[in-house]
Amino acid sequence: MIADPDYLDDHAAILFWLPHTDTLLPEGFVVDLDTSEPPHPNVRHWWTLRDALVFAIETGLQEAKGKLPWIKVGSRVLNPKAVSTEYRRIVEMKNIQAARKG
Repeated sequence: MIADPDYLDDHAAILFWLPHTDTLLPEGFVVDLDTSEPPHPNVRHWWTLRDALVFAIETGLQEAKGKLPWIKVGSRVLNPKAVSTEYRRIVEMKNIQAARKG
């Protein structure tokens, strides 16, 4: 779990899709961190972790064809369960902010 909410907006991320039978270790994934504007469906590099998480859950899963989202951010690799958990935290933070305004 990512403790610092600012981390979501301060770090670029790489979203990739693997079959549900595959796993990945951080040291097994090395990619140049060029970034692209989201939300193009074939983009792999995201300006922020938040954008990658939102795309993975809200849009990408519909087009994934049986694959699951993995996200690399810094030296960490978020597996599909962690991607789902972090997305839920984003939604919770958004709901808390909306309640404070309302």
